[in-house]
Amino acid sequence: MLNPTLIVGPLLIDVEGESVTIVKKFFGHEMPAVPKLSLALVDVRDVAVAHLLAMTAEETNGHRILITWQPSFWFKDMAKILQKEFRPQGYSVSTTYQASNWFMFILKHFNDEAKTIYPRLDLEVKFDNTKSKELLGMKYTPPEKSLIDMVYSMIDRGMMPKKSKYRGPREPASDEKAADMPDHLRI
Repeated sequence: MLNPTLIVGPLLIDVEGESVTIVKKFFGHEMPAVPKLSLALVDVRDVAVAHLLAMTAEETNGHRILITWQPSFWFKDMAKILQKEFRPQGYSVSTTYQASNWFMFILKHFNDEAKTIYPRLDLEVKFDNTKSKELLGMKYTPPEKSLIDMVYSMIDRGMMPKKSKYRGPREPASDEKAADMPDHLRI
């Protein structure tokens, strides 16, 4: 059984799932300060590869395999990544100012989302993805790339507006074009 963490990366459909909802909060002043919250992330393309590999590898039978990038990502780091890529293109991205825990304590009495995340503040999410690397040979996409690719796909699908300075995603380098997929799974 494969167990992915929060799945990010380019979208195939125009449905606003949990990961889209979270990433959109970094834009348009919806989050004036970021909570001290960490999340474990995994690229949707890595989840797809893991499923293909698990279906073709008998040694995975009966195992629970965590599919995730390590280490986890703090909201502040996610904001920095998104600011660097999208602020020059005219997008308002949440500040990297971190909300204090006392502010979050007060906010939780008025905001259901703050109430939900409050117990997780200051806790670094740590998982062990060794089994996925050993049994499946997984090589994970860095979340920086996944987050950026996700936002570009959200813009291209009309889930976020195209700003006048929008330039679109950069062309991948030739060594980035081929995914780390075993030859027997290539079409």
